[in-house]
Amino acid sequence: MKTVIRFSEKVWSRIRDHHIQPGKRCETLSYVFARTTKAYDSTTVLVAHDAPVLLLDEDCFEKRSASSVHLKKAVLDQILFQFAGTDFNTLINIHDHWFDSENTVFSRIDDTDDQRFDQYLRDRFEPMLREQSSFSVDRPIFNVSTVICDGGASARLVDTRKSDVFQPLDIQVIGDQFQCFPVSASWSAAEDAPEWLNRHRDFIEPKQQHWLGLSEVLLVGAGGLGAILAESLARLGIGALTIVDPDLLDDSNLNRFQGGCPSDVGQQKVRILARRLKAMFPELKLSIHALPVQDEVLEDVFSRADFLIGGLDDDVTRYYLNAASVQYMLPYFDGGVSVETRPMVDFRSRLSVVLPGTSACLQCSGVDVLDWAAIDEAYAHPATRSIKQAAGYVLDRPEISAPSVYGLNMACSAALMQEFTNYLCGWRPVTTNSLTEWQTNRHDRADRETYPSWPSEDCPTCGFRSGLGGEECLPRPLPQSELEPSIENLLNDF
Repeated sequence: MKTVIRFSEKVWSRIRDHHIQPGKRCETLSYVFARTTKAYDSTTVLVAHDAPVLLLDEDCFEKRSASSVHLKKAVLDQILFQFAGTDFNTLINIHDHWFDSENTVFSRIDDTDDQRFDQYLRDRFEPMLREQSSFSVDRPIFNVSTVICDGGASARLVDTRKSDVFQPLDIQVIGDQFQCFPVSASWSAAEDAPEWLNRHRDFIEPKQQHWLGLSEVLLVGAGGLGAILAESLARLGIGALTIVDPDLLDDSNLNRFQGGCPSDVGQQKVRILARRLKAMFPELKLSIHALPVQDEVLEDVFSRADFLIGGLDDDVTRYYLNAASVQYMLPYFDGGVSVETRPMVDFRSRLSVVLPGTSACLQCSGVDVLDWAAIDEAYAHPATRSIKQAAGYVLDRPEISAPSVYGLNMACSAALMQEFTNYLCGWRPVTTNSLTEWQTNRHDRADRETYPSWPSEDCPTCGFRSGLGGEECLPRPLPQSELEPSIENLLNDF
């Protein structure tokens, strides 16, 4: 079972600065309110950039020492009272082992303290939530304990009702550069790096290669871009890959579908891709879904992923992935290509990166990425759509076969993979948006240093969906009814 706690860097930095200070000689405590999402085989704790953080001062404690800290009962009661009045389902307590320099683990004293506190939550606090329904929301409470030191951290779910009281959590920090403190912190670089990855050793640190081997990428799109990206991710050493694409391979795809053969025409793209990847990378954990990613049965795939990559030519789906990225706090790398034929032939590619809680999303970045007319049409109620069509605002257009070429997909995929690897390794500030036009030799690149856009509180995505996880449904397009009411009847209803 996969268990992860994902912090926004903004919150993590505040916590770390509070706990790890020069000259520190006593432990301290802090608390954070968060949300936990449970899927079929994963548990994900999400600490969004706007999560409530309670950094406690010295006068909050009965006593403190180098290795222990005791909170005043009145202060704890006030924290729980504040938590009860929210809709968060996860309470995180954080203390420090300031005396450790790198890796840190929970002590026996920590075990006793965590079990005592969890028993209080189960015996006293949860029953109070059920009884005081006018004041608080009755919900199952997740209890998370975290210990932090100068160079590392450990986290775990605590539940004294279970036989395994402590459930370790991998810690991820989502910011300008990806950070991870995995449960399996003790490892041998020589044992972990397989021989076929030895050409990475001069530029990818063993620790970072280890992270890759533990990570799962959700790749949406298995076409011209997706087929190249899937193989690139496997060759980079990613541990698990989930691919989603509902389409069948047809003859017109063969000019750009990597590895496609005429005998494959008519088969599902994800199955063709899976066969090839498993033959090349038998150790790769691979899952495929021949469904639209908006299908309700697939929402759990966002919960267990670590990264989200889009290789699409569809802005309606891109809008959906942008919302999923922010809601599940998944770093999102999105590529797009187009071949323009008028007024002259031009090859264009675009890369956008969303770092939830750190960068603006596709909706509030200030860069024109999404086709809002197509999105409005897809999400409009059938009645609204009919009225807009009658008024001339929406035009039914036949399917247009967009020009495409394999080389352009390769160039876009290469740029995306370089930026994805850069995000893990931190060689330079991460690209947030880039645009390349071949005809004019134009290359515009914005990154977190040159254009540090932030999530907007007024953004419908960043301002509402941040870190909600499975507590809120993702914004699915409304089905267009085959029996849409006539315009005359609609107008009569008014």
